[in-house]
Amino acid sequence: MTTITFDSDQLVTDLEASGVPREQARAVVRAIAKSQDNLMTKADLEIGLMPLKLDLALVKTELVMQRWMLGFIMAGMLSLMLKAFL
Repeated sequence: MTTITFDSDQLVTDLEASGVPREQARAVVRAIAKSQDNLMTKADLEIGLMPLKLDLALVKTELVMQRWMLGFIMAGMLSLMLKAFL
C-alpha cells in the first residue's frame, strides 16, 4: 500500500488557525494518517487485475475455437444437405 506524505504539524496549525480546537485538530490529523493504511496505488490494482486478464484471454481463446468448430459443423451439414438433394 502507499501513503501520502504531509506535514502533520502544519495541518494541525492550519486547523487551529481556522478555529478548530487543538485536540480536535490532532484527532483529525491522526484519523487522516490512519486512513492512509488502506490506500491502493495503480500498481496494486494492476497486480490484482492480472488473474482477470488471464481469465479473459482464456475465454477469448475458447470463443475463437468454438467459432471455428461451428464453422466446420455448418460446412459439414451443408455438404450433407447438398449431397442428399443433388
